[in-house]
Amino acid sequence: MTDEQILKKAIERAIENGFEPFWWDEEGLEIKRFEYDDLNEIEIWIGYTFEYNEDGDNPKEWDKYMLNIFELIFSHSFAKAFWGEEIIETYGWDKGNHDDNTERELAYFCYTYKKPAWKHHLQQMVLEEKPIEYLGRFLK
Repeated sequence: MTDEQILKKAIERAIENGFEPFWWDEEGLEIKRFEYDDLNEIEIWIGYTFEYNEDGDNPKEWDKYMLNIFELIFSHSFAKAFWGEEIIETYGWDKGNHDDNTERELAYFCYTYKKPAWKHHLQQMVLEEKPIEYLGRFLK
Protein backbone atom coordinates (compact mmCIF):
# COMPACT_ATOMS: atom_id res chain seq x y z
CA MET A 1 0.00 0.00 0.00
CA THR A 2 1.09 3.57 -0.61
CA ASP A 3 1.39 6.06 2.24
CA GLU A 4 -1.79 7.74 0.99
CA GLN A 5 -3.73 4.46 1.06
CA ILE A 6 -2.41 3.62 4.53
CA LEU A 7 -3.37 7.02 5.91
CA LYS A 8 -6.86 6.92 4.42
CA LYS A 9 -7.55 3.42 5.76
CA ALA A 10 -6.05 4.25 9.16
CA ILE A 11 -8.20 7.37 9.53
CA GLU A 12 -11.33 5.49 8.43
CA ARG A 13 -10.58 2.70 10.92
CA ALA A 14 -9.99 5.16 13.76
CA ILE A 15 -13.27 6.93 12.97
CA GLU A 16 -15.12 3.58 12.93
CA ASN A 17 -13.66 2.93 16.39
CA GLY A 18 -14.84 6.24 17.83
CA PHE A 19 -12.16 8.77 16.84
CA GLU A 20 -13.81 12.18 16.57
CA PRO A 21 -11.52 14.70 14.91
CA PHE A 22 -12.64 18.33 14.77
CA TRP A 23 -13.64 17.98 11.12
CA TRP A 24 -15.82 14.90 11.66
CA ASP A 25 -18.87 16.35 13.34
CA GLU A 26 -21.80 15.18 11.25
CA GLU A 27 -23.45 11.83 10.73
CA GLY A 28 -23.18 10.31 7.28
CA LEU A 29 -19.89 11.93 6.39
CA GLU A 30 -17.64 10.35 3.82
CA ILE A 31 -14.18 11.06 2.51
CA LYS A 32 -14.45 12.17 -1.13
CA ARG A 33 -10.84 12.89 -1.93
CA PHE A 34 -7.73 12.29 0.05
CA GLU A 35 -4.40 13.70 -1.10
CA TYR A 36 -1.04 13.27 0.55
CA ASP A 37 2.01 15.35 -0.27
CA ASP A 38 5.67 15.26 0.67
CA LEU A 39 5.24 18.26 2.96
CA ASN A 40 3.68 16.07 5.64
CA GLU A 41 0.21 17.39 5.01
CA ILE A 42 -2.95 15.72 3.85
CA GLU A 43 -5.87 17.33 2.11
CA ILE A 44 -9.16 15.70 2.98
CA TRP A 45 -12.46 16.55 1.33
CA ILE A 46 -15.30 15.61 3.65
CA GLY A 47 -18.86 15.41 2.38
CA TYR A 48 -22.09 15.44 4.21
CA THR A 49 -25.58 14.88 2.86
CA PHE A 50 -28.36 17.43 3.09
CA GLU A 51 -31.99 16.49 3.27
CA TYR A 52 -33.75 15.76 0.00
CA ASN A 53 -34.58 18.78 -2.12
CA GLU A 54 -37.77 19.27 -4.17
CA ASP A 55 -36.24 17.36 -7.11
CA GLY A 56 -35.80 14.29 -4.93
CA ASP A 57 -32.02 14.64 -5.04
CA ASN A 58 -29.89 14.02 -2.03
CA PRO A 59 -27.13 16.61 -2.57
CA LYS A 60 -23.79 16.61 -0.83
CA GLU A 61 -21.69 19.53 0.23
CA TRP A 62 -17.92 19.16 0.44
CA ASP A 63 -15.49 20.82 2.81
CA LYS A 64 -11.71 20.76 2.49
CA TYR A 65 -9.37 20.35 5.47
CA MET A 66 -5.59 20.52 5.53
CA LEU A 67 -4.02 18.46 8.31
CA ASN A 68 -0.50 17.80 9.48
CA ILE A 69 -0.03 14.06 9.21
CA PHE A 70 2.21 13.61 12.21
CA GLU A 71 0.10 15.82 14.45
CA LEU A 72 -2.81 13.53 13.59
CA ILE A 73 -1.22 10.07 13.80
CA PHE A 74 0.75 10.82 16.98
CA SER A 75 -2.26 12.22 18.84
CA HIS A 76 -3.46 10.21 21.81
CA SER A 77 -7.09 10.25 20.67
CA PHE A 78 -6.18 8.83 17.25
CA ALA A 79 -3.93 6.14 18.78
CA LYS A 80 -6.61 5.11 21.29
CA ALA A 81 -9.16 4.65 18.53
CA PHE A 82 -6.74 2.93 16.14
CA TRP A 83 -5.10 0.42 18.53
CA GLY A 84 -7.55 0.31 21.42
CA GLU A 85 -7.30 0.27 25.20
CA GLU A 86 -6.60 -3.46 25.66
CA ILE A 87 -3.81 -4.04 28.19
CA ILE A 88 -0.80 -5.79 26.70
CA GLU A 89 2.45 -7.03 28.21
CA THR A 90 5.82 -6.04 26.84
CA TYR A 91 9.17 -7.42 27.91
CA GLY A 92 12.65 -6.02 28.08
CA TRP A 93 16.10 -6.63 29.50
CA ASP A 94 18.07 -4.39 31.80
CA LYS A 95 21.37 -4.53 33.60
CA GLY A 96 21.14 -4.25 37.35
CA ASN A 97 22.55 -5.37 40.67
CA HIS A 98 20.24 -7.97 42.18
CA ASP A 99 21.79 -8.01 45.65
CA ASP A 100 22.98 -4.41 45.91
CA ASN A 101 26.50 -5.84 46.37
CA THR A 102 29.59 -5.33 44.30
CA GLU A 103 29.58 -4.35 40.65
CA ARG A 104 30.96 -7.76 39.76
CA GLU A 105 27.55 -9.20 40.57
CA LEU A 106 25.73 -7.08 37.99
CA ALA A 107 23.55 -9.22 35.80
CA TYR A 108 20.86 -8.81 33.19
CA PHE A 109 17.31 -9.34 34.28
CA CYS A 110 13.96 -9.35 32.53
CA TYR A 111 11.21 -6.88 33.30
CA THR A 112 7.57 -6.76 32.24
CA TYR A 113 5.43 -3.74 31.51
CA LYS A 114 1.66 -3.81 31.28
CA LYS A 115 0.14 -0.92 29.39
CA PRO A 116 -2.68 -0.12 26.97
CA ALA A 117 -2.02 -1.20 23.38
CA TRP A 118 -2.30 2.37 22.10
CA LYS A 119 0.51 3.57 24.39
CA HIS A 120 2.80 0.72 23.40
CA HIS A 121 2.26 1.21 19.67
CA LEU A 122 2.54 4.99 19.91
CA GLN A 123 5.92 4.59 21.63
CA GLN A 124 7.05 2.11 18.99
CA MET A 125 5.85 4.30 16.13
CA VAL A 126 7.90 7.24 17.45
CA LEU A 127 11.02 5.11 17.06
CA GLU A 128 10.21 4.13 13.49
CA GLU A 129 11.96 5.84 10.61
CA LYS A 130 8.75 5.52 8.56
CA PRO A 131 5.83 5.77 11.01
CA ILE A 132 3.19 5.58 8.28
CA GLU A 133 4.48 2.15 7.27
CA TYR A 134 4.22 1.12 10.94
CA LEU A 135 0.51 2.03 10.83
CA GLY A 136 0.17 -0.03 7.67
CA ARG A 137 1.26 -3.18 9.48
CA PHE A 138 -2.02 -3.13 11.41
CA LEU A 139 -4.33 -2.73 8.42
CA LYS A 140 -5.85 -5.61 6.51
